[in-house]
Amino acid sequence: MNLTVADLLVTFIVMPVDAVWNITVQWQAGDAACRLLMFMKLVAMYSCAFVTVVISLDRQSAILNPLGISEAKRKSKIMLTVAWTMSFILSLPQVRGNVSQNKNIILFQNAKSPNKIPPDALRSFLYFHI
Repeated sequence: MNLTVADLLVTFIVMPVDAVWNITVQWQAGDAACRLLMFMKLVAMYSCAFVTVVISLDRQSAILNPLGISEAKRKSKIMLTVAWTMSFILSLPQVRGNVSQNKNIILFQNAKSPNKIPPDALRSFLYFHI
């Protein structure tokens, strides 16, 4: 169930946001929508990875201790809670979205973009997508 929810988040948040971004190459929805969607996008990606790790650890535990069913259920619930909590915590910097600059190099920027496409970005996009 948890992996299904994580995959549905990817399907309904990550894919449409990336598709629109690749088509428009600009963000038109405003700052609040940008922060919320980028936050949800990271939650979806982190949760997929973390839930997959939890499944792997659960399977390893089932192989090494096949008779520990009651203990495995408790451990699985704890690990899933930690996985989802870490997904949300690690995605929180997207909500803040500050721009850090060091010698005119942008280290992090929220989804805001300039009105013009930089020529290098356009060249890279065309090279890798065509």
